[in-house]
Amino acid sequence: MKQGKKWVFSEQYSEEAAERIAAETGYSRLASRVLAARGVTDRASAEVFLSKSPKNLFDPMLMPDMERAVAVIHDALSKGEKIAVYGDYDVDGVTATSIMIKYLRAEGADCCYYIPDRLNEGYGLSACAIRKLADDGVRLIVTVDTGITALEEVKFAHELGLRIVVTDHHECKEELPEAEAVVNPKRPDGQYPFKELAGVGVAFKLICALAGPERFDEILCDYSSLTALGTVADLMPLVSENRAIASFGMKMLEADLAPGYIALARHCELDEHKRSSAVSISFVIAPRINAAGRFGCAEKSVELFLTDDPARADILAGELCALNRQRQSMENDIRDQALEKIAKECDIDNDRAVVLWNENWHHGIIGVVTSKLADTLGKPVILLCVEGDEARGSGRSVEGFNLFGALQANSQYLLKFGGHELASGLTIKTENLEAFREAFLRYANAELKPEECVPSMNVDCEAEPADFTLDSVESLSILEPFGMANPQPLFCLRDLRVVCVSSIGGDRHTRLILASGPMRFDAVHFGACANDAPYIKGSSVDVVFCADINLFRGRSVQFIVRDIRLTENLRQCNARDISYYQNFIDRGEITARQANHIAPCRNEQIAVWKYISANAVDGKFRRPPEDVALRIRAERGIPLNAGKLLVCCAIFHEFGLMDFRYDGEIMKIRIPENCPKRDISGSKLMAKLRALAALT
Repeated sequence: MKQGKKWVFSEQYSEEAAERIAAETGYSRLASRVLAARGVTDRASAEVFLSKSPKNLFDPMLMPDMERAVAVIHDALSKGEKIAVYGDYDVDGVTATSIMIKYLRAEGADCCYYIPDRLNEGYGLSACAIRKLADDGVRLIVTVDTGITALEEVKFAHELGLRIVVTDHHECKEELPEAEAVVNPKRPDGQYPFKELAGVGVAFKLICALAGPERFDEILCDYSSLTALGTVADLMPLVSENRAIASFGMKMLEADLAPGYIALARHCELDEHKRSSAVSISFVIAPRINAAGRFGCAEKSVELFLTDDPARADILAGELCALNRQRQSMENDIRDQALEKIAKECDIDNDRAVVLWNENWHHGIIGVVTSKLADTLGKPVILLCVEGDEARGSGRSVEGFNLFGALQANSQYLLKFGGHELASGLTIKTENLEAFREAFLRYANAELKPEECVPSMNVDCEAEPADFTLDSVESLSILEPFGMANPQPLFCLRDLRVVCVSSIGGDRHTRLILASGPMRFDAVHFGACANDAPYIKGSSVDVVFCADINLFRGRSVQFIVRDIRLTENLRQCNARDISYYQNFIDRGEITARQANHIAPCRNEQIAVWKYISANAVDGKFRRPPEDVALRIRAERGIPLNAGKLLVCCAIFHEFGLMDFRYDGEIMKIRIPENCPKRDISGSKLMAKLRALAALT
């Protein structure tokens, strides 16, 4: 039976702690519940968790090699040497490149930047790029958001007489590059207190160190906005330093007068408040910046952030939006192709990872698809684009599976790889693809348990309908900014009644009214078609949702539904009915009472045939049986259950009226063209079921 997403409730939640927090701080019961779910136990720990003060940032000189990096860069500045900032093509790399170039130019440096072409060069430092920079007169390269695994490339730079300062935040391998300085909070020999800075965060700390503590306030005002943008977009945990940087930086974004960001926000139709929210950054701004990198022109994004010309900024912002529309179209095509390959090539029920490749996939787009597939399937996914004798691709993981470690364990098949626990890039010889897939699947199957491969969502806590007043929902703002490790709170309410269901957005979304006694709540379920929902008007449901303020025609509480299902007792009834059917089909061992319970009458058989025939598309019909039974019951007013429905379909299959398969989750039905009428009264299956029902 289809289980849907697994709801994982916080193990840290304590009702006692929630009550203590509310009593000691005066925070609303709702906000206190969330704090308790995130490990806060009292007022003191609440103050630490909620702290956003930039004054609490750690001394940048605590970072490994920071003193050496500062000395090398100051030396280059004093000598007037040409400096190149070598970045990456995603939002983190683009923002890191932008702030470093801005700072060096402000200090009078002769500097340039280099971001590799994703399509032709791939990720990271390359010998070709280093030689080009050397030929252009560069004497010092400062990497941002890259370089930690570039052992050979750094050696090559030294052979050409260049110095290199590496700043990065990705996982370190056992051997570090022999650069003049390697600044990375994740260095195993380092003692820096916070390991989760973004690449732009490390670049920001380098700028702070270069400027000195006496200029901290100035640096914070000038560079925190882009640092916040890169930190949020790169899905870094918004705790500790990241929380302080993001909080201050997003306030600066709200007031930012930089032409580039203003132009991009305007093209995205974001007002002053929305342009500074973590949600807008993650889902509106970041995809447009990333789009340029995906098509090999990340310099457009850097130029957008460096320009002081509003007209030029407007042109660049428009180009980024156009590239993003192109990206969306290609992404949809690749996703559809990947799903088709999964159905044909993968043992999706048993394998705990997916590795696929294709010659026609766009290397710059597959990362987005990989991420969405990993989230949908609940297991690690690697997609690769084959280009001649090499394939390049992206991997995305799930909680509990270290993707970087998995690639390291199978590195004998790889030419190149890098990244971190949840996301990595890799390059592989085409001839090694099959061997790598087999080895990677063996590794994943050994490391992941089947129950860990179910898509899940982390829920803060169960709540009560009375918690969701306007004031209480507004009080959740103390938890902002939301992001990784501090997401927008997810709540669960049980046994709500669906009062109203309607389609919106061209039937792409669903609007609901949910009730608990006399209380009514407006809700929106984005990306869910009302006709495919596992509920109907009148259903009793459990809901996981975010609570938001709807500003349309005033201010009111609105639920943003993340998942919704029938209540536990209804789901148990469905599971029971389906188990009766499966026991009957598999072994013929059910009691007379059970046989009676799933034996359909003629009217029920007719209702099932009419519903499936009417809703089949090109003769094909795929739906969970419990959903179909629910809708037929509502439409026809008959006591049809999921077990009876499956029996009906099995009878139709017996007479060739349909090709019917049930995999434990989905009914897969194909109705042949020009299907003839049949007399099904002589069904052997039905006769056997009636015989069992007659036993005492």
